This record gives sequence, C-alpha cells and structure tokens, in this order.
Amino acid sequence: MIRHPVKPLLSAVAVTAFAFVPLTAANQPPASYDSFATVQFDAVTGQITNLQEQYLFFPPGDYHLDNPVLIDREDSLYLHGGDRWQTRLYPRNPSQPLFLVNKADCVNVTGLSFHRDDDMPTVLNSSVIRFKNKAPIEFEFMECRVTDMTIQITGPGSFRLQGADLQALSRVSSPLMVSHPLADVVVVAGNIGCRNPLDPGIPEYYHTWVQYGRLQMFTVNVQNAKSLADFRIDRASSIGPHIFANVRSEGTKCRTNGLPPSGLLYVPPSSEDVDVLLLNNSGSWFQATPAAPCATGTRFVDYNAAGTLWLIHNNGPAGCDHLVTGFAPGAEIIAVGNRIRNDIDPLPVFGATLTVAGTVFSSPQGPSGQFLDPDDSLDDPSLPAVPTVSIPPALTRPVVNSPLPGMVDVGSFQELCPTDTCALRAAFVTAQLSTGMVFIPAGDYHIEEPLYWQHSDSPFSFNLVGGWIAGPGADQTRIVSNPGAAVFLSEGIGHATIQGITFEQLPDPTVPEPVESCVRLENNTSVGFATKQVMFHDCRFVGGRHGVAFGMETPTNAEACMMVHCSFEEAKYGMGIGSFNALSHLVYHGSFIDNEITVGHDPQASQRGGTWSGYFVDVTGTTEKEFELLTAAAGVYFHHQWNSATEVLFDQGATGASFFPAFNQCELSTPLSTTPIDWGAGGGLLFLDSTLYGDEVYFWNALSAKFGVRIRGSIDGEFAASNFPDSIQRTYEWD
Repeated sequence: MIRHPVKPLLSAVAVTAFAFVPLTAANQPPASYDSFATVQFDAVTGQITNLQEQYLFFPPGDYHLDNPVLIDREDSLYLHGGDRWQTRLYPRNPSQPLFLVNKADCVNVTGLSFHRDDDMPTVLNSSVIRFKNKAPIEFEFMECRVTDMTIQITGPGSFRLQGADLQALSRVSSPLMVSHPLADVVVVAGNIGCRNPLDPGIPEYYHTWVQYGRLQMFTVNVQNAKSLADFRIDRASSIGPHIFANVRSEGTKCRTNGLPPSGLLYVPPSSEDVDVLLLNNSGSWFQATPAAPCATGTRFVDYNAAGTLWLIHNNGPAGCDHLVTGFAPGAEIIAVGNRIRNDIDPLPVFGATLTVAGTVFSSPQGPSGQFLDPDDSLDDPSLPAVPTVSIPPALTRPVVNSPLPGMVDVGSFQELCPTDTCALRAAFVTAQLSTGMVFIPAGDYHIEEPLYWQHSDSPFSFNLVGGWIAGPGADQTRIVSNPGAAVFLSEGIGHATIQGITFEQLPDPTVPEPVESCVRLENNTSVGFATKQVMFHDCRFVGGRHGVAFGMETPTNAEACMMVHCSFEEAKYGMGIGSFNALSHLVYHGSFIDNEITVGHDPQASQRGGTWSGYFVDVTGTTEKEFELLTAAAGVYFHHQWNSATEVLFDQGATGASFFPAFNQCELSTPLSTTPIDWGAGGGLLFLDSTLYGDEVYFWNALSAKFGVRIRGSIDGEFAASNFPDSIQRTYEWD
C-alpha cells in the first residue's frame, strides 16, 4: 500500500536544466616524484604561476604567500607537500582567496595544510581556493588539511576530495561551499568538523553547503554540527541526485544546551525536485537526558522540497527519533530497511507521499528490536527507482624513487649501523626530530625488534603529528620481522602517509596460530597524537594474526585510516578492526589473498566493535569466513564492487547486537551447496545491484529483529530461510 499524499499547497516550479559536459582532457598524474621541481621559499608564487612549471613539491615548512595566487593555464598543475601536517601554506591577506583559479585542465593538490594568519582576525569565510573558471575543470584535493578556511567551488567541472581533513574553528559558514549548477563534487573518506562556538558574524554553519550543483559523499566522518544539520542542499541538481553513503555523524554533540537537534541533512523550503539518496549512514547521536534536552527531535533528514528522497539501510538506534521531518508538498519519500529509536511517527512529514518498509524500532527506554507496522508494498512499478551508486577510482600518489628534499634516507645509516633494525630505528628517530619524512630504499630489511613510530615501548617518543614513510614500491622495499614478531607498531600516529612498502611477519612454527599483528596502530592518549587518518598507498601486509590492525587493545580513537591499492595476505585476519572508536577504515582498491578471515573483529582482542568499508576489492583464498562481527557500535559497513568466492560470508552467533552491512555492485560467488550467510545477529543486510550465489541466506535467533533487503540484482538461493514470524525477521525484494 502506498499512502496517499496530502494535497500539495505549493505549486511546482520548473527546474532549469543544465547540460553537464564531462571533461575529455587526458590528465594523467606523473608516475613518480622524479618529475617534480622543488619549491623555493622566496619564490613560491612565481613558481606556481610559471607556466613552465607543472609539478611542484613543497618541503615541510611554513609558506606565507602574497595572494590571491592566480592559476590561469592551458595544462594541469600539481602541488604536492612533503608532509600534510608540517607543510603549511598561509595567505598574507585572508580577505582574498589563497588561490584563484581562472583556467586549467586539472589542478591537483596533495599533502598540504592550509591555515590563515591571524593578523586580520575579524575577516570571515577566508578561502583556500576559489574558482572563476568558465570551462569545466578537474580539481583533485587529496589528503590535505584545512583549518578555519573554506573551499569555494564556484565554477563548472569535476571536483574530487579524498582523505581530506576540513576543520572549521568558528569563522566560516562551511569548509566546503558548492555554488555552481555544473559543479559535480565527490568526497571520499576523510573528516569534517567544527570545534568552537561560531563567531557572531556566522549565523549558520554546515559541514558542506550546496547552493547549486551536486554532492556525493562516501565514507566520511563528521562531528560538531552547529545548525540544523551536518549538510545543507538548497537546490535541485541537473547532473543527478545527491548521494550520501556510509557517512557517520556525531551530530551537534548537543549535551551543550542551546544547540538544535542533530540531523544529517537539511533541505530548506523549495518547490524544486531536490532528489537525495541516503544510503547506509549512521547517526551516532546522544540520547535525550535532563542535561541535554535538545537531543530530542533528532532525525536523519529535515526535508522541505518537492523531489524524491530515498532512505535506504540507515542505522540510528541510539539517537535518531525520526527518519524524516519537514513540510514537503509534492515530495515522494521512500524508506526501506532503517533503524531508529522512536516508535511513534517515524516520518512526521506534511504533504509527501510516503512508502515505508522494514523500519526497526530500538530504544533503551522501552521494548527494542521490533518492526514498526505496517509495511508498504515495494511492488508498485511507479515507485521511483533507487539511483545507481557509482564511486570513482581512487586518486593515487606518484612513486618515490629517491629521497625528496627533507627526507631522511635510511641508506645513509646503513654503513653506520651493524643491523637493519639499527639503521631503520636511527632514521625514524632522526625524522621525528626534524621533518617527519623517511625514505627506505629498495631492498630486503630483516629486523630483530618491531619498528616504532610514536609508541610507549620506544625509548624515543615525540609529540610529532604527521609523517611520511616511503619506499619506491611494495614490490621493491620489504621489511621482514623474526617469526611471530610484529613489524610496525604505533600508539599515536596521526595524519601520516605510509607508501610503497611490504611489511612481512614470518610464520612461527612453534605456535598453533599467530599472536602478534604484522602492523598495528593503537591510540594512547599519553603518546603522540590521536591515531587517525593514516593513509597507506601501495603497501603489502603479509602474515601475522592481523595483516594490519586498528585499535585492538585501546578504546580511544584509531579511526578513518585508508588503504589505497594495498594487499593483505596470509594472515589470520587480513585486516583486524578493534575498538568501537576504530571507525570508518576504508580499503580503496585492495586484494585479500589466502587469509583465514578476510576482515573483522577478533575475539582474542580486548577491544571490538569498529567499522570498515571496501571499494574495488578482490578476495581469493579465504579459508574460514569473509567477515567477523562481534560487537556493534551503531556502525555501518559499505562494500562497493567487493568481489569474492569465499564460501562463508557471515557466520554470526546468537547476539542481540545489530549490524548493517551493505553490498553495492558486488559479486559474491559462493558454491551453491553452502549457506553463505548464517545470520544470528540483529540489524539488516542490503544487497543493491549485487549478485549473491549460494544455497540460502539463513536468519535465526530471536534476541533482536533482523531483515534482508535486495534491490535489483539477484540472490540465487533461498532468501531468509527461517522459522521465525515476521515480527522478528523480514525480507524485502524490490526489482
């Protein structure tokens, strides 16, 4: 049944159609840093504007630029920093943009930090970069930091942010402002937040504010919203629907009185068809308490336009009162497979057509794990189809073939040190006392003890943030530990890059299974910095209990790390995820080869409950199971083009914990004789445009409600074979 709408009170207004013109220019990045010229402190602006200079490398340091620096060229420009925490660029005049882009094929900015001088503290909305281009441009902003400044997208083109850290302090309306109808913006991974109370001159703040254009956001963490929601979208997009997938929000953290209820998205009043898909997002928001009355009324979306809003597989059990609120005559809202904490009126929206199925109510104040009835049918062919979700390939870094300016060369210590362990440790200490950058030449390095970077067991520990540890390639630089010993450990590494290295733990034949991780990152509040946003490029993790592990023993932050073009091989767990604060780790192009368990929580670890996602992943040779889920933290797990032939995907024991794994455009080819999914947990599984081969998806255990959703694609075996009534277990299929 589709609920009939209230008669719209506003007349529809036609949306102007803009023809988006995709770029055709070939903008291949340079293969290695051999092509880059080194920036000179006293000639920075001239080098950037010099049309003969296309690839520029900034060694660590503070660069104060006379601005605006005009970018006006026919070809591409690459600006790369040595270490994104210690390579800082400042505008001398914060009332003008640091960079002003008039024309270019492609502008790529990687590994730099942008800050403002405080000589003009009253200037608001200071801009890192502003676009005034007329022809479409490609803009790539990878693994950069922005503090209390904004990126102003005011021209047409394709705009990519990957692994960026955008931190407003108080003086910007948004760190990312999109204001052109032909701006197509994609944000993958990274973090956005606003730390301080707003300046009186900033009446509203949003982590991203779209006035015109399109926004797509994947696997991003956001905190400390200050207005009606994390994100704001004002207008319809002629390019395609806005998409938010696998975003984790901490909302307004409104234990501070006076802030509005948390929400992921605000769409203000409009008669335009503002189409938005919310897919596999998590609202980890505070519950209402006497000390935080503003926490009531939280919702995923406050929607007040006339388009289509899809809410598919979102998880907000501890802090989401409503899926949608608003006044939306003429809108169509479709909600399938979501979880909230309120059992009364989950969609208080006036004037919209509502189709609702598979809403789970879970609340600490009353009965939990129940479906909200009734379910509407998904068989109506007039229902607007869920948009196809496409994620672009990852941006990559050039190869480091030799030490860049400022890099400490391990090779220079090898003649002075009797062992590889000594040479590597000496280089690490030297780097942490200076630039934070280490180059490890090609070769095999055999170490007797683990390598430390910010660790309590190290005789040297510094308050260094950032770092760049690079070899020329995982096929050339190999660090090998003694049998059963860890290779690399940290308790406080943050905003660092690790590139072009194989980490290998030799097997110990004297123990039945490995004990130590090959590479493990923890967080220790007394050591280093918060462990977060560590970016691995072209790395191999071979052997160990975990090829790479995050937050297995410490409950505090070990989050938002990304592995680009990495391989996880021959471990008990290819990747181990620990603490509930080990969140949003992303494998972006990866291979899991010959592991016992591909990825998951480890029952032997003291911390369990973190989350992960994977894009463009191939799995071969897993012998036990694909995923291990043990403890839930209101998390979501998003898999895009995750292709696997593992026989068992999930083998969940009886638990009241709820998990929300989603599969988009995946091919899961288990043998027909097996049960690929044995689901004894709560929560829901989503298969979108995916193929699952196997005997059956089996739901069991009455501790909590559970569901499965298939949208397009196919499932060969029986979907949801069980003996439970539909009050506990349901499945939904929408073709």
